[in-house]
Amino acid sequence: MLRLACLLLCTCVLLSGCDVMQPFVDADGGSLPGTTVDESGRVILTAIRVPDGLITIGERGNEWWWSELDWEDRARCRHEPGAEMWALSDESRGWYFGKDDCSVTLHFAHDTDYLYIRAEVRDQVLFNTADPETPNLGDDIELFIDANGPDKRFAETNNENVRQIMLVAGDINPAWREPHIWQSDKTAEKPRAASRLTPHGYTMEIAIPKASFPHWKENPDMDSIGFDGFLVDADAPGVDIHHPALKGAHCFCTYAQHFLKPAHLSLLVLEKEPVSIPHSHWRALPGPTWESGPSTKFIPGADLAHSHTSPLPPSPGAEVWAQKVLDLIDDPQADLIAADAIKSRSHLIAKAGMLVLARRPNLPLPEAMMEETKRLAARKDPEAVAAVLYAMEALAVRKQFPVADMFAITKPSTDPAVWLTFMYYSGLNGDKAATPILLNILKNDPNFRLRMMAALALGMLQDPTALDALQEATSDKDGDVRLQAADAIKKIEAAK
Repeated sequence: MLRLACLLLCTCVLLSGCDVMQPFVDADGGSLPGTTVDESGRVILTAIRVPDGLITIGERGNEWWWSELDWEDRARCRHEPGAEMWALSDESRGWYFGKDDCSVTLHFAHDTDYLYIRAEVRDQVLFNTADPETPNLGDDIELFIDANGPDKRFAETNNENVRQIMLVAGDINPAWREPHIWQSDKTAEKPRAASRLTPHGYTMEIAIPKASFPHWKENPDMDSIGFDGFLVDADAPGVDIHHPALKGAHCFCTYAQHFLKPAHLSLLVLEKEPVSIPHSHWRALPGPTWESGPSTKFIPGADLAHSHTSPLPPSPGAEVWAQKVLDLIDDPQADLIAADAIKSRSHLIAKAGMLVLARRPNLPLPEAMMEETKRLAARKDPEAVAAVLYAMEALAVRKQFPVADMFAITKPSTDPAVWLTFMYYSGLNGDKAATPILLNILKNDPNFRLRMMAALALGMLQDPTALDALQEATSDKDGDVRLQAADAIKKIEAAK
């Protein structure tokens, strides 16, 4: 099956015109010391060698393993692709707004048994409503590894030492509280991952067993492998027939269909000599794992009340409080914490509260939910918009989505992602009051993606009054709209 990258990255374009060992240049024109390019145009990355037992995936405070490194070591294992590595899928699902919209900073390390990757992702709004077999139809991280020896590496065909790994951070897809690793059951030596929601996206730590690749298992001292990857960005829920139902992807090193063949992967150099880290720093920040629940003492009313009346400074105050709200997503008082957070004049904190309410559907909604949603909807900055999209989810999963109010909030927007989210959650909510709105979009909107989502949502509503319009849409000028309308008809007929 052709996976996500086949349609997202439809042309294989190698980095070209680079001098030998030319530093990789970031979006601002500054060089990134951890990344170079060889004379053939292949990007070269570096994984530092760390002592065995140094890194424990998922340990709170685990970021210290790279933050305690000296500057040169930390820079050497770092890679931050710039905005030029954005690969647009289709503006019909939304636009790319730069680094805060979708970007990543990577750090690489390895020891005797594992390759470690730390990904700090910036993504203002997180959605994944895919199933376990197609997690790439939503926000995810995709890695491509070629663990063949140098004589067989970067070939035109795949073999048992070439693998694609897809990972979705916990609490991005409502069905997966923990990170989901695609087909992790297919190998005896399974990758492991831990993730943490952050005010601007999420952090993921990944451990890939060297022994999961036959050649690497037999040759554990290999000094390099083929590697690349990308972030997928959805910005709206829903999986339509048009594959992929996504806005685009942010590539790590090169534009290429890496999952089809490893020829254009970058080179990840595995350093031999361990970096020097004082033993006294080991386990310097002990604490519970991300999976075991929060330990931070947090008093909802007292801690957030001051932020309701005066804006918190954007940094570091708002980020600190937003992180606390997200870290306490499983706290017994998470409903009270979120209820206070959504009232904050800091849109970053309000977004964090809405995200908690969206991904914890068992929590009761606060009385001020609609009032705060409307307040945020009057703001146009990206964090406020994201908060409103999470509010739509929180209301719809509880079947409390007020169609008329949400339509009034959506109507002024020109962002396709906002309209897609409104339509998807109108369908999920199940209120047939949305049918006339969806029919109007299906019949008249020039954006084929919106017409597709209208058909998808009508199929979710299973409203027989939409059959005639859907039948007409099977003659739409766009083939994908025709397929989506036909699928909706089947669902409505089956529900009769």
